[in-house]
Amino acid sequence: MTWVIAVGSIKASGGATSTTLVLAASAAATGEHVTLVEADPSGGSLLGWCADLDPSGPGLYEGVFQRDLAVGVQRLGEFDVVAAQGDPWRISAALDRPRGWRQLLDPLDGVVVVDIGRLFPGSPAAQIAGVADVVVLVAPPEPGPLAATLEWVARRGQFAATDAQIDAGRVRILTVDVAAERRLRIDPGRLARDELGPAYAGHVPFDDGALDLLCRGASIGHRSLRRSRLVLGVHGLLAQLQVGVTV
Repeated sequence: MTWVIAVGSIKASGGATSTTLVLAASAAATGEHVTLVEADPSGGSLLGWCADLDPSGPGLYEGVFQRDLAVGVQRLGEFDVVAAQGDPWRISAALDRPRGWRQLLDPLDGVVVVDIGRLFPGSPAAQIAGVADVVVLVAPPEPGPLAATLEWVARRGQFAATDAQIDAGRVRILTVDVAAERRLRIDPGRLARDELGPAYAGHVPFDDGALDLLCRGASIGHRSLRRSRLVLGVHGLLAQLQVGVTV
C-alpha cells in the first residue's frame, strides 16, 4: 500500500522542503519504506543541501520521462530520495508531462512524501495535491500567509472554476518558523483554539542544526534530533497523518 503525503504552501513563505525532509525521516524511523519526491516547480533544493546526493545522477526528470520514478532513487540516511535536478524549466517540463501521477507514485510503495513547493494558479504540481491522500500546507503564523491558505482550503484547492476540487478533509495546516528571527506573528496556541479549527496540525520552530544533521543522513534516533522541537513537532504531525498506514 502506498500512502502519499503532499507538502506545499500557498504563498512563497518557505518551509515546505524542510517539513518534507523531517516528515520523511520521521516516517522512516517507524520502519516504513519511505520515498521523498522533490517536485517543486521553482527548482530543487535538496541537491544543494545534501552533499550525499549526486547531482549528476538520475532524478525526477528521468523518472517521469521513463514512467518509473524508481530509476531516479538515491539513498539519504534511512529513506529514498528522488531529487529534482536542473533548472526550473527542466523541472516544470517534467511536472507537466504526467497525466496520471498516482500511477507514477504508487509503485514506490510505503510512505511517499512529495515536496510540491508553492501552489499557484497553473502550478504543474497542483495535480499531485489532487491525488495525494493528505495535503499538508505550511505557513508562517502570520496573518497574510494564513489568510491565503485558509482561502485556498475554503475554495477546495481551486484557483479557477476549471481546477479539480480537493476534499478539504484531506488538508492539514502546519505553521512553521522559517528563520531564526521572528516576525510579527499570531500565537500558535490561539490558532488552534480560535482560528484554524480541526485542520490545524500544530506549530514547529526553526532548527537549522537539526536540518543540517538530516541533510547529512542522520537518523531521527540521533541524540540531538531526539531533543529537537522541530523533529518533535513534525513527528506529532506524522501521528495525525498515518491513517491506514502501520507505524
